[in-house]
Amino acid sequence: MKIEILTAATELASCGWDDRLLRSGDFYQSSTWLKAVESVNSLPRYYLVATDDQGQALAGLSAHLMSRDAPPYTFYRLDLVLPRLAARPDRDALGFVGVRGREPLVLMPHLLLGGRQAAHTSLLLADGLPEPVRAEAIAALLDGAEALGRSIGAKALAFMFIDAGSWLLGELAGRGYLAFRHATAGVMDIDFTSFDGYLARFSSHRRRRIGSELRSMAAAGVTFSRRRFADVLDEIAPLGMALEARYGPTDDSVADARRGYEVISDAMGEQAVVLTAEEGGKIRGFALGLHWQDALVLRAAGFDYDFKGKLPLYYGLVFYHAVSYALAEGVRRIYYSIEATQAKRSRGCRMIPEYGMVRGLGEEARGALSEVLGTGLAIDDVTFTLLDRR
Repeated sequence: MKIEILTAATELASCGWDDRLLRSGDFYQSSTWLKAVESVNSLPRYYLVATDDQGQALAGLSAHLMSRDAPPYTFYRLDLVLPRLAARPDRDALGFVGVRGREPLVLMPHLLLGGRQAAHTSLLLADGLPEPVRAEAIAALLDGAEALGRSIGAKALAFMFIDAGSWLLGELAGRGYLAFRHATAGVMDIDFTSFDGYLARFSSHRRRRIGSELRSMAAAGVTFSRRRFADVLDEIAPLGMALEARYGPTDDSVADARRGYEVISDAMGEQAVVLTAEEGGKIRGFALGLHWQDALVLRAAGFDYDFKGKLPLYYGLVFYHAVSYALAEGVRRIYYSIEATQAKRSRGCRMIPEYGMVRGLGEEARGALSEVLGTGLAIDDVTFTLLDRR
């Protein structure tokens, strides 16, 4: 077994990174996405790969160095993640003692492991590896990540979104990583064959509610469609910015949003689809879906809030239209990412707790982490199983 550290996503194809290591939940670690990310930011990045004698990937781990000079990634930078979560009223349940001073700053820069976008980050493993080979690959990559972190001046190592149920939680706990509850991600399993089958999973009360929502949108003249991403960039960029502005301050402009969408469009081509809610010849809402294997990854959305008013366009687009589209296209799973837990659960998503795991690389960093997290969530409280170890 050989361990390589690559620094560009264009190098991943030669070892079979996508074909051998990735599953439908791993889109944000695909070479397609990683190349797109590289084109719009200059974060130092590293791809650790364990290969066999033929140079084919057995396991992989992506890493990005997060410094205080990096953009303010609220869900990925420890100096932003830890204070945000420690300030929540339910911080005890999340595994936090609290932030009293500069502790998060002591952990910067840190090496972000297992993918840079939410959620479902992990260490990647090829299917069917014999247990000794699997164990060797896991140890080699985690040891390699620690050595890499120390060599580039990282103060800590952090996985930000590990699924409850992942073998990785137990592996990292055994290496001294501390656990905290970070977020909850939604996944829609398309295990039905018709929209009526989708409705059948709900109570009669919820079915009546969904029927009422669909009728209200039809009465308002709303129709649902699909568009080529490249054809509607100018129309959807203002809607995307309207959503961002509604949920927090942003320094981005409509032009910035359009440029970001264009990067995704160029990278994904026909794998990107825009699901739309239209009225009066105008797009009044959209959801961007990215096809990956047998899944649809919902990446962005936006609305004309002046038109939307109290219309349930969010539910109409992101759930009812997306489900209908998935049924028509043979999609088996829709990934909804994090947040909006109640809305997603109420419309049929399976909600997966996501955990962060952090390890300090020096005495000062370990002391800072113990101030913030104590001993971390007990691993017995973080349900995991070895059955999905690949």
